[in-house]
Amino acid sequence: MASKILKDFQAKRKTAEASLKGEKDFAAMLKLVKDYSKLEASMGALDKAIDAKDGAKARSALSDFLKHAGVYRGKIAGELTKIKKKAEGAEDTDAFADTTLLLSQLLTEEQHTPQKVQSLATDKGEEDNSLETTALYSQWVGVKKLFEAETGQKKPSATYLKKIRASSGLETALKAVDLATKKNNVAALRKALLALDTKAKAYAKLVAVQKGVVVNEDDEGGHDDDQNPDYQKSVKKLLQGLNLCRNKAHAVLDNAN
Repeated sequence: MASKILKDFQAKRKTAEASLKGEKDFAAMLKLVKDYSKLEASMGALDKAIDAKDGAKARSALSDFLKHAGVYRGKIAGELTKIKKKAEGAEDTDAFADTTLLLSQLLTEEQHTPQKVQSLATDKGEEDNSLETTALYSQWVGVKKLFEAETGQKKPSATYLKKIRASSGLETALKAVDLATKKNNVAALRKALLALDTKAKAYAKLVAVQKGVVVNEDDEGGHDDDQNPDYQKSVKKLLQGLNLCRNKAHAVLDNAN
């Protein structure tokens, strides 16, 4: 059966676009939904590689797909959060529902497609020793967009906190991890992870000192903390999102050893 990642996404996207048109509160959302060119190009390449049973090309295409999907979904999810806060009754509209379904469809593909790519090797009777493909930079973009939507502020960078830019190099390190897994390079992954650990710990320490929010390295969220005011809750979720990225990278390396 032919892979139809692109076809299924386009169907949901067109439905969302139709619902968003003419909705005053959703003008910015429509613009984000229509910014799909890079994402759909990566989907088309991935479908083609899967149909051709070309494991190497599918792996490369998967990395590109996960990168673009994470950014696309993160921006739209952040805008949904903004709309919920400022437009009463927005959640009851077709525009909100159809956009939510679009994100759900995309997330499902992000979760299941890596298994399809991995199965290309096992279907040929080959042992799959490849690294799991990551998209940590895109995941971090989503975390930041959610923080900005919840608080109306940019993430706590070192500049914002009137310190040296401790976040400098953090996103570079995340991209280096993604590139290492895309190229299936364990040595490069190990080097990138060392840099990521250093930058992430410095960033978390800075936030703890300036904003009084401390998050353990194994805390990846998924629970409520009623002791923190709303802003501090959002900062805590930001750091928990960073932990998710770091711990994912460690898990990929551990599975390769």
